[in-house]
Amino acid sequence: MAVAALWFDEVSAEPGKLYRVHGKTDPLNPGSVDFNSSDWDDKTITSALKFYLRSLSEPLMTYDLHRQLLIAAKSDNLDFRLSEIHLLIYKLPEKNREMLEMLIRHLVNVCCQSDENLMTPSNMAVIFGPTLMRAKEETVAAMLDIKFQNIVVEILIEDYKKV
Repeated sequence: MAVAALWFDEVSAEPGKLYRVHGKTDPLNPGSVDFNSSDWDDKTITSALKFYLRSLSEPLMTYDLHRQLLIAAKSDNLDFRLSEIHLLIYKLPEKNREMLEMLIRHLVNVCCQSDENLMTPSNMAVIFGPTLMRAKEETVAAMLDIKFQNIVVEILIEDYKKV
């Protein structure tokens, strides 16, 4: 994950839909990318990164905090929303928080070039919300909460320095 994020900080301004288009990965194992090979493109690495995050046994924003994060995202009070999400992020296990911080910092860098790459915080949140945060069980209610997962990720990107 760290290698991909560091590499993409260099190419985050590349025109196109960096995280929306699938790259050239093995269809039987989409997470398999040979980082030593020169036969891959940006979209291959982004696909592998998304696959890796989706394949974790528990999302970076843990099941234990899922409900509380959703409650914060549903609040009409924007100050409460930000402060509660900030507080909850610091309740994550240290390794999760470090990886989340690295990823969000990368997404902020990509979004800073949104005029060229079309990747706004809102677009990134749609892509990464369900990947970074998901309910333990897939239910209709969980599907309806996806927009609030996206809100959490959008807040993390837009308010990176505050959170």
